[in-house]
Amino acid sequence: MPGLGPRPSGGADRCVTGDALNRFDSIAPTPPRTLWELFLGFLSIGARSFGGVLPAAHAIMVEKRRWLTPADFTEVCALCQILPGPNIGNAAIVLGKRWFGIRGAIVGFLGLFALPYLWVLTLAVLYTH
Repeated sequence: MPGLGPRPSGGADRCVTGDALNRFDSIAPTPPRTLWELFLGFLSIGARSFGGVLPAAHAIMVEKRRWLTPADFTEVCALCQILPGPNIGNAAIVLGKRWFGIRGAIVGFLGLFALPYLWVLTLAVLYTH
């Protein structure tokens, strides 16, 4: 089929692969040390992300905080896509439980949805007045 062959190298539409992504694989991930750090990490994701949240989540969890390797992030995303509910919400629960048990799952979920919940609640109050 035309168009399915290898892409030419160079050019503005070149995909970022290989060494650009592997630079994070050589760094051992360091999961959050405390529930507070977990809460703040997911609070940061929830505060900055509307709609397409996965790129922002990747930037925070893999590149900035180095909680996960790119391969770990991909694995968590694949798992969360087959679970019902929002992918990043599932990721907050899965990762929180992995690192801190049920308390971590609750803290991760609350951190992710705390600010959006407060924003919607504030808008609802303003709308009714």
